[in-house]
Amino acid sequence: RNEPIYEAEFVARSGSSAQKKPENDNSHLNQLILHSSLDLLDRKQWAGNASYLKVIDKFTDQMISAYITASGMKLLLLHEVKNDDGIGAFFKDVAELYAKHMLNPFYKFDTPIISREFDDRVRALASKIL
Repeated sequence: RNEPIYEAEFVARSGSSAQKKPENDNSHLNQLILHSSLDLLDRKQWAGNASYLKVIDKFTDQMISAYITASGMKLLLLHEVKNDDGIGAFFKDVAELYAKHMLNPFYKFDTPIISREFDDRVRALASKIL
């Protein structure tokens, strides 16, 4: 499936926490950019055995980084600043949160994640690492 199960948008840090983007931004364009990079991700995932694939695509001044979990879940991040170490750490921590979320007996695999706690933890990771 190539449908997102979780989405979050962040603005650049101004203080200590990642904040939600305003509603009047280009979020639909961002979704299109990320979705179009899935074909490149499918090709690159078989080129090696690394989970973190780093930058897999670029669109104007934005880059798309990717991570594939052990269960095959694809994590994508659209960003403007290249920070391979920070983004790799962020992906690793989000993958761990996702694995813990999958252990919840009330979560049905491959369905949208609507947990407020999951969202809060991802945002906390973003503000700490990115």
